[in-house]
Amino acid sequence: MKNQYGILTKSDRAIAAEMAGAVTYSNLSAWQKRAVDACAVISHEWHHTGAAANCTEYYYQDQFDHLNPADFPPVKPTKEQQPDLKRLRIRIVYDQMVGSFTRPHPRWAEFVAEGLDVRKKDNLIIGAQGRRLSSNNKEVTYLYKRPRARKFVEITYSQARELGYKFA
Repeated sequence: MKNQYGILTKSDRAIAAEMAGAVTYSNLSAWQKRAVDACAVISHEWHHTGAAANCTEYYYQDQFDHLNPADFPPVKPTKEQQPDLKRLRIRIVYDQMVGSFTRPHPRWAEFVAEGLDVRKKDNLIIGAQGRRLSSNNKEVTYLYKRPRARKFVEITYSQARELGYKFA
């Protein structure tokens, strides 16, 4: 079937399958998608859809009748356990353009970001004060405060990993 601009959206058989009750993966409920991902249900029918004639799998609701939704519970991602984050700081030195944006010789200034940013969804260390560790940085320094110490001392990335800190 073509839309008003003459672009093929679905094959005629795909439209007939949808009228017969078949649905695509994106139209399944959450537990049904988990069942398909666990290979508990296999699609026995596919049709061409879209302008590029992609192969799209179709599923019927009776394929899910013998399954129990409680057998496919949602899986929550586990957060990484980190040692005491108050003992670690990261200092990032980077250059940033501060002027002459339209001139042939722009002006650059050196900035320092110090702190610790932790991503909430998986509890991994990603940088300092909004600056990411994966950015184009001049220098990244890891500072660690040993137990019962007053000052932070400089350590390497591998030493921070050995202490149990996990980075993105």
